[in-house]
Amino acid sequence: MSRKQADVLIGNGDGTFSGPISLPTGNSPIGLASADLNGDGTLDLVTANNTSNTVTVTLNTLPFFVECIFNFSSNRYPSAAV
Repeated sequence: MSRKQADVLIGNGDGTFSGPISLPTGNSPIGLASADLNGDGTLDLVTANNTSNTVTVTLNTLPFFVECIFNFSSNRYPSAAV
């Protein structure tokens, strides 16, 4: 698998979800975690990208979600984001 994206579904607040938002990642995103990384009160996304040996951080800037993307080199074949 060499897909370079993570699809995120945003809740509408009524038990339904919007259509997927595709966020760019490195090759083979295998591990995913969400947390408020920048203290703005919204969840951001971190992916461990197995075959590109990177970790991608995407900051949530709804409604667009992708204002800042950071790619960091990691150890060989990262498999989890915690």
